[in-house]
Amino acid sequence: MMVDADSKYLYNGFPYLGKDDTRDTSVSVLTDVVMKLMRPLFKHGCNVTCDDLFTSLDLALHVAKENCNLVGTILQNRRELPQAAKVKQ
Repeated sequence: MMVDADSKYLYNGFPYLGKDDTRDTSVSVLTDVVMKLMRPLFKHGCNVTCDDLFTSLDLALHVAKENCNLVGTILQNRRELPQAAKVKQ
């Protein structure tokens, strides 16, 4: 579900119906979901905010190609995250 942050208006959504045989297998399932939701906003310079489940470098690159921005937290255990960006505890 994609909701406008200011108006709280439901902008786009679709039900989960199980495995999607039409999905682009070159991207992760989570990236594919966000890209499908954002499709009406491509080329409009919009911002999308995701939680840590959806945020990834791959998604950020795909969103940037569509002239949009991605904001979100990213989990430290993501494989694509460089070691220098990981905080030692």
